Amino acid sequence: MSLSDDLIAPPPPSFTSLAIEASGLSKVFVSRAAMWSRERRTVALSDVSFNLKSSEILAVVGESGSGKTTLGRLIVGLETPDAGWIRKGPKPLVDTANRIFTPAAQRGIGMIFQDPNSSLNPRMTVSAIVGEGLQLAGVGARERRERIAAALDLVGLRREDMDRYPHQFSGGQRQRIGIARAIVVEPSILVADEAVSSLDVSVQMQVLNLILDIRDKLGLAVIFITHNIGVVEYLCDQVIVLSKGEVVERGPTAQVVGSPQHPYTKGLLSAVPRI
Repeated sequence: MSLSDDLIAPPPPSFTSLAIEASGLSKVFVSRAAMWSRERRTVALSDVSFNLKSSEILAVVGESGSGKTTLGRLIVGLETPDAGWIRKGPKPLVDTANRIFTPAAQRGIGMIFQDPNSSLNPRMTVSAIVGEGLQLAGVGARERRERIAAALDLVGLRREDMDRYPHQFSGGQRQRIGIARAIVVEPSILVADEAVSSLDVSVQMQVLNLILDIRDKLGLAVIFITHNIGVVEYLCDQVIVLSKGEVVERGPTAQVVGSPQHPYTKGLLSAVPRI
């Protein structure tokens, strides 16, 4: 469904077509050696694979340093894998063996960043922030303004907010601006990187419900990167658990949360506070 269409009550999500698939993703970061030290290599991801159907929400769970944010950046196109491939439907986005790399702006994948305070330019108006992707895509000013207004309406903000600045909004409202920026280009896939971790607990549930509402109305597949197992239980259909760049457990949310098999997953469940 387009943002410009009338938003009517949608049917229940239908997990039918494959939205995105990845296989064998690996990424090593190399830091330059100092004068008297050796070059340092950090394995961020090792042979990570997953698939996600339309309208499905996949949780990528792990502690800091587990590789979950690197995975999100590979999917969006902000990093290039050393090995593996990513396909969006039948279209290859990345294929290291065949030297295919689709730029981020051409992937049709939106991203919600963790901290709205640092991801929104304080010198830009809401209209400029939300509409930047449309402007880069060559959308005309009149259509751009209408699509920005529709995106703001979908996230619970007003047309009148278009000419205001980020500092004039609360933290939860700023994250809504970030969500509007991610969806205004009408992506088929949304990557949310710790989208509620910087928000007050009282605001987190509002944003989670907003993501569910947007998923239902626009039919998006969502990759939700988080460390909070309570969020996973509430929001997600499937889970993959990362530890030191490797997938240690995967499956339906009820199965992984209700009957974890790997000691690392059990540790996450016992250590992370629930909301």
